[in-house]
Parts: sequence; C-alpha cells; structure tokens
Amino acid sequence: MHWSSALSGGGNDLKFSVNHICDGKPGNGADFLSALAIEVEHLGFTGLYFPEHVVLFDTYDSRYPYRRYVADNESHVSEVEVGHDQGLFDPLIACSMAGIATSRLRVGTSVLVTVVRDPVVLAKEIATLDHVTGGRLDLGLGVGWLRKEIEAAGGSFNRRGARLDEYMSAMKSLWTEDRSSFRGEFVHFEDAISFPKPLQNPHPPILAGGNSRAMIRRAAHHCQGWYPWNMTIAEATEGLRALDEELEAVGRTRGDIRVVFGARHARDPAELIDYVGKLDALGVDEIVFSFRIRPDDYQELLGHAATVLGLDSLQT
Repeated sequence: MHWSSALSGGGNDLKFSVNHICDGKPGNGADFLSALAIEVEHLGFTGLYFPEHVVLFDTYDSRYPYRRYVADNESHVSEVEVGHDQGLFDPLIACSMAGIATSRLRVGTSVLVTVVRDPVVLAKEIATLDHVTGGRLDLGLGVGWLRKEIEAAGGSFNRRGARLDEYMSAMKSLWTEDRSSFRGEFVHFEDAISFPKPLQNPHPPILAGGNSRAMIRRAAHHCQGWYPWNMTIAEATEGLRALDEELEAVGRTRGDIRVVFGARHARDPAELIDYVGKLDALGVDEIVFSFRIRPDDYQELLGHAATVLGLDSLQT
C-alpha cells in the first residue's frame, strides 16, 4: 500500500528524510556514514540528519521530554532513547562527511545542543560547513533537556532559552554583516570580521528543534522552520494551530516557514502510512524518519521504506 492512498487533502509534495546515529563502533563508523549518505541520496530521500549528545550518563535527573516512538499511544513521555554506552559522532563533522560523499542530498543537525557552544566559533563552523556541503545544510538548533550534559560541557542550564535566542541573533549578525557588532547579556563583540559568509543566502535555514510552545514561538519569530519530535496526530494538530497563531502575531504565514516533523519508528515503515497521510493533510513539509538502521541490512530497510513512501531512485 502506498502512503498517498491514506491522504485526506494534503499537498502531495511532502518530503522524506532520514535520521541516523553513527556511533563509531565497527560497521557504524566513518565508512558506513559515507555509504549510508550515498544510499539515502540514491533512493530519493531529501536529507540525512544527525542528532547530538556531547556526553551521556548512566542515570538522569532531567526528564526526557519526548515519546520513545512515534507510534506510542501513551499520553506520557518515555525514557531517553539511547542505549548503554551510546556513542554519537559530532553532528557537524557527520554533516560534512555526508555532504562530501553526495551531490544532491541535504544534511542537517537533529538537533545541536546549542547552548554548550561558543556562538562566535559556531558561526564560523557553520559557515564553513555550508561551503563544504555546497549550500545543502539545514541547521536544527535546540536548548537541550539534559542538565548534566549541559553543565559538564560548560554551559548553563538555567535561561538556556534566552541564551539560544541571543546566540542565534549573534550568529546571524556574523553571517550577514561585513563588520559585525553585537552586545547582549551573554555575547559581546565589536566590529568583528567573519568570512567566508555562508553559501546559502542569508544563511542556512534554522529549524527550531522542540515540541514546546516556547520553541514554536521561537520558530515563528526567529527561524525558518519548526522541527518537533515524535508527536501524535492530536499533538501535531494542536502544535500547528499554535504555530499559526505565533506566525500571525509577527505578520508571517505558514508559507514563510518549513514544518519538519521527526518520527522515530523501530518496526516496518509500512505501519506509518496512516500517520504520514495525516501529517501531509495538516500541511507538514517534511518528515525525518529515525528507523532502526543497521549496517548489515540498511539497504533492504531503506529500500523498503523508499518503496512504501513512493520515492524515485536517482538515475545513475
């Protein structure tokens, strides 16, 4: 069964991408990352996204804010979705590798724990990465949920939303002005010269990563996209209603922003047909699937997903 048969009035131009954790273990390291990117591009997916955790822990005091899987019916959130001794490649470096291995595929962060990074250094890294990938970078930014991680990396958990807003403004200044000055609560510089500017004009699209009303407001006011994770259809409906309200408040419309939904699913991609159709009917622009990708059968899994989603492989 093809996903389009489940539609109830969508725009029929929904895009599909893939999210994957490369952990550096045998078979899931640098060589596999490049091979995966090539396969994802060949099968006709739009993009390949990489998540971030700088460090993890055996126990967590912070509450994980998302469901474990998109198909979960529980009204409560679930446990953190990483395994014991989970490794993750740095997403910016992973994006660079995937971009170099491909020619059409967009690459993205899913999402950066932005507040653990220096925004001036990060602005230079992102501008460089946009050149390395030929202007194919999508920048998912978030505040992070794990206090231990943020504090271990030298960041501040408190007021991290205010920090993210200021970091984004400071980076935009560096990306768009020949001589950039910025004075805020957390970031200060005068007449800074930062070249090269990003290849995408005025900068790579920023996706506000998170499900909260605060992140929806951030997306509408400051970003080019909203990137929630593992929402039910009811939650998606309410979230998009809130997004429309926030966009109207600043004189924008849904056409001014990309709506990118993350969806983690560990079983047959065909089970998501109804979910995909309903998101399309709600006006979602792109779905980023986090399947259980394994190096020994990834081509079979992704090939099946591409067939279910009606993707056309690139001609070689």
